[in-house]
Amino acid sequence: MNNQHHDMILEAITGYVRRHSRLPVEAEPELWPLDHLDSVDMLDFIAFIESTFGIRVDDVDVRPENFETVGAVAQYVVGRTNTTSVPSPGDRG
Repeated sequence: MNNQHHDMILEAITGYVRRHSRLPVEAEPELWPLDHLDSVDMLDFIAFIESTFGIRVDDVDVRPENFETVGAVAQYVVGRTNTTSVPSPGDRG
């Protein structure tokens, strides 16, 4: 895994969560829980992931180990992407 690629993905996801969270965000973004997202919020978040990173999130992949925290989502996206070209957090969302 390319650490720069992971960091760019984490930054984009963190930016989205900061803009759309109704809860205060913690200092360690990789550990931010996503359990406060209701079903509509989760659909919007998944749409953001798909459009930002050019991947398809399959229904079977929407489970706690992939979407429990910001860090888990970043790991999932890294595993699904083959490119190192990731938009900056301000580009979408």
